[in-house]
Amino acid sequence: MRGVDKSNLEELIFKQAEELKNLREKVSQVQDVQEQVQQEIRRSLGPIGVIRYNAFDDVGSDLSFSVSILNREKNGIVLTSLYGREDSRIYAKPIVNGESQYKMTEEEKQAVSIAVQNAAK
Repeated sequence: MRGVDKSNLEELIFKQAEELKNLREKVSQVQDVQEQVQQEIRRSLGPIGVIRYNAFDDVGSDLSFSVSILNREKNGIVLTSLYGREDSRIYAKPIVNGESQYKMTEEEKQAVSIAVQNAAK
Protein backbone atom coordinates (compact mmCIF):
# COMPACT_ATOMS: atom_id res chain seq x y z
CA MET A 1 0.00 0.00 0.00
CA ARG A 2 1.92 2.99 -1.28
CA GLY A 3 1.45 6.24 0.60
CA VAL A 4 -0.13 4.59 3.62
CA ASP A 5 1.64 4.24 6.92
CA LYS A 6 0.61 3.39 10.45
CA SER A 7 -0.31 6.98 11.24
CA ASN A 8 -2.95 7.35 8.50
CA LEU A 9 -4.09 3.72 8.06
CA GLU A 10 -6.71 3.99 10.80
CA GLU A 11 -8.04 7.23 9.29
CA LEU A 12 -8.24 5.60 5.86
CA ILE A 13 -10.18 2.62 7.26
CA PHE A 14 -12.68 4.93 9.00
CA LYS A 15 -13.19 6.92 5.79
CA GLN A 16 -13.79 3.73 3.82
CA ALA A 17 -16.26 2.47 6.46
CA GLU A 18 -18.15 5.77 6.35
CA GLU A 19 -18.24 5.70 2.56
CA LEU A 20 -19.54 2.12 2.63
CA LYS A 21 -22.26 3.16 5.09
CA ASN A 22 -23.32 6.03 2.81
CA LEU A 23 -23.42 3.72 -0.22
CA ARG A 24 -25.60 1.22 1.65
CA GLU A 25 -28.05 3.99 2.55
CA LYS A 26 -28.20 5.14 -1.07
CA VAL A 27 -28.79 1.59 -2.30
CA SER A 28 -31.63 1.25 0.22
CA GLN A 29 -33.16 4.51 -1.05
CA VAL A 30 -32.90 3.34 -4.66
CA GLN A 31 -34.58 0.04 -3.73
CA ASP A 32 -37.44 1.95 -2.05
CA VAL A 33 -37.95 4.12 -5.13
CA GLN A 34 -37.80 1.06 -7.39
CA GLU A 35 -40.55 -0.63 -5.35
CA GLN A 36 -42.72 2.52 -5.57
CA VAL A 37 -42.25 2.63 -9.35
CA GLN A 38 -43.15 -1.05 -9.67
CA GLN A 39 -46.33 -0.47 -7.64
CA GLU A 40 -47.29 2.47 -9.86
CA ILE A 41 -46.72 0.38 -12.98
CA ARG A 42 -48.97 -2.38 -11.62
CA ARG A 43 -51.70 0.18 -10.87
CA SER A 44 -51.48 2.01 -14.17
CA LEU A 45 -53.95 1.22 -16.91
CA GLY A 46 -52.57 -0.60 -19.86
CA PRO A 47 -53.76 -3.99 -21.02
CA ILE A 48 -56.93 -3.77 -23.10
CA GLY A 49 -59.31 -6.20 -24.69
CA VAL A 50 -61.67 -5.33 -27.54
CA ILE A 51 -64.54 -7.31 -29.02
CA ARG A 52 -66.60 -6.00 -31.96
CA TYR A 53 -69.94 -7.57 -32.81
CA ASN A 54 -73.45 -7.12 -34.15
CA ALA A 55 -75.74 -6.45 -31.19
CA PHE A 56 -78.90 -6.56 -33.33
CA ASP A 57 -79.90 -8.64 -36.35
CA ASP A 58 -80.83 -5.61 -38.47
CA VAL A 59 -77.41 -3.90 -38.15
CA GLY A 60 -74.25 -5.12 -39.87
CA SER A 61 -70.56 -4.23 -39.87
CA ASP A 62 -69.83 -5.12 -36.23
CA LEU A 63 -70.61 -1.59 -35.03
CA SER A 64 -71.19 -2.59 -31.40
CA PHE A 65 -68.20 -3.23 -29.16
CA SER A 66 -66.99 -4.01 -25.66
CA VAL A 67 -63.61 -2.74 -24.54
CA SER A 68 -61.94 -3.57 -21.25
CA ILE A 69 -59.13 -1.42 -19.87
CA LEU A 70 -57.37 -2.94 -16.87
CA ASN A 71 -54.24 -2.53 -14.83
CA ARG A 72 -51.88 -5.39 -13.97
CA GLU A 73 -53.93 -6.03 -10.81
CA LYS A 74 -56.98 -6.75 -13.04
CA ASN A 75 -58.79 -3.60 -11.94
CA GLY A 76 -60.36 -1.11 -14.34
CA ILE A 77 -63.48 -0.81 -16.49
CA VAL A 78 -65.36 -2.44 -19.31
CA LEU A 79 -67.23 -0.16 -21.71
CA THR A 80 -69.91 -1.46 -24.03
CA SER A 81 -71.42 0.43 -26.94
CA LEU A 82 -74.55 -1.06 -28.48
CA TYR A 83 -75.22 0.36 -31.92
CA GLY A 84 -78.74 0.19 -33.33
CA ARG A 85 -80.49 1.77 -36.29
CA GLU A 86 -82.55 4.07 -34.07
CA ASP A 87 -80.10 4.78 -31.26
CA SER A 88 -76.86 3.81 -29.58
CA ARG A 89 -76.19 3.20 -25.92
CA ILE A 90 -73.00 3.07 -23.89
CA TYR A 91 -72.61 1.19 -20.62
CA ALA A 92 -69.70 1.21 -18.17
CA LYS A 93 -69.01 -1.39 -15.51
CA PRO A 94 -66.22 -1.36 -12.93
CA ILE A 95 -63.87 -4.34 -12.86
CA VAL A 96 -62.13 -5.46 -9.65
CA ASN A 97 -59.84 -8.50 -9.71
CA GLY A 98 -61.12 -9.37 -13.19
CA GLU A 99 -64.77 -9.45 -12.09
CA SER A 100 -67.66 -6.98 -12.01
CA GLN A 101 -70.33 -6.62 -9.38
CA TYR A 102 -72.74 -6.20 -12.31
CA LYS A 103 -73.83 -8.99 -14.62
CA MET A 104 -71.61 -8.98 -17.71
CA THR A 105 -72.56 -10.03 -21.22
CA GLU A 106 -70.55 -12.73 -22.98
CA GLU A 107 -68.84 -10.03 -25.09
CA GLU A 108 -67.86 -8.09 -21.96
CA LYS A 109 -66.48 -11.26 -20.38
CA GLN A 110 -64.46 -11.91 -23.54
CA ALA A 111 -63.08 -8.35 -23.53
CA VAL A 112 -62.05 -8.68 -19.87
CA SER A 113 -60.50 -12.08 -20.55
CA ILE A 114 -58.45 -10.67 -23.44
CA ALA A 115 -57.26 -7.77 -21.26
CA VAL A 116 -56.27 -10.18 -18.46
CA GLN A 117 -54.34 -12.31 -20.97
CA ASN A 118 -52.61 -9.19 -22.32
CA ALA A 119 -51.67 -8.18 -18.76
CA ALA A 120 -49.88 -11.49 -18.29
CA LYS A 121 -47.62 -10.86 -21.30
